[in-house]
Amino acid sequence: MLGSNDVEKIIIGYPLSDSGAKNAMTGVLDRFIEELCDAFPLITVEPVDEHHSSRDAKRILVAAGTSRKVRQQKGRLDSAAACVILSDYLETRH
Repeated sequence: MLGSNDVEKIIIGYPLSDSGAKNAMTGVLDRFIEELCDAFPLITVEPVDEHHSSRDAKRILVAAGTSRKVRQQKGRLDSAAACVILSDYLETRH
């Protein structure tokens, strides 16, 4: 039985091309997802199209008044893009 803080699902950004086709990076992610599933068989790993997540994250940061210097800090855009991916996932599943 899972406790209230146990992980049930991992949402992972999946980098498809503009046409929706797989590319070199999706192959890397496919292997990573396979390793995650092997390591954590009770946790569902769900890839989610991350198409344009970085672009959308940058727009959100700009709209929020985040300075260019702050937006360019290491990991800032990636963190915001991860939030966009999760938000998109939750919006389409509920």
